[in-house]
Amino acid sequence: MFFKNRSFSFSSRSIQTEGDRLQPIGIKFQGGCLHPRFILLNFRINFIAMENKFVSAVAGGIAGTAVITGMMLLLSFVGMPDINYGTMLAGFTQTSPLLGWVMHFIMGIVLAFIYVYFFRDEISFPYAMRGLIYSVLPWAITLIMLFPMMGLETGLSGKQSPGIFILSTMIAYLAYGFVMGAIARPHAIRNVTTT
Repeated sequence: MFFKNRSFSFSSRSIQTEGDRLQPIGIKFQGGCLHPRFILLNFRINFIAMENKFVSAVAGGIAGTAVITGMMLLLSFVGMPDINYGTMLAGFTQTSPLLGWVMHFIMGIVLAFIYVYFFRDEISFPYAMRGLIYSVLPWAITLIMLFPMMGLETGLSGKQSPGIFILSTMIAYLAYGFVMGAIARPHAIRNVTTT
């Protein structure tokens, strides 16, 4: 068969990731690609890629959500609208504030998963900038759809102008995207063996 005549030779011992495109750079092994050791190696590479993306998305989502929460708190100290996401979600779902904050962080992780699996490898910039660009999408959706659904209109009942409200939420979401993108990036995977 065609594949049995193909051989693979690697010289070092690491796997470098670039999004979904894992490149074996050096596992010492020679043989056809239908060889059981090659099939096992391919399975391990794919499993590690999935695990790498999962961990990156969770870590990036938690870090980004912590940053957006801190940014909204900081902006409220300088006269920007005070938007308490946890309490706001709790009021919308008629649950406790603690559960509202849990939902807030889960939403941040879900947004990071969407970024990692569907957007990260489609944008050609440094990873922090990729996250920053991506964050414009959830910011626009939140501003146009979710805030009005939860009864939070721009301007917060006339206390601030809509422009200030839009600016403050945009700054917070951009900070989320920058940090999330910097953390939810591919990482090198070391010492993958077939034994």
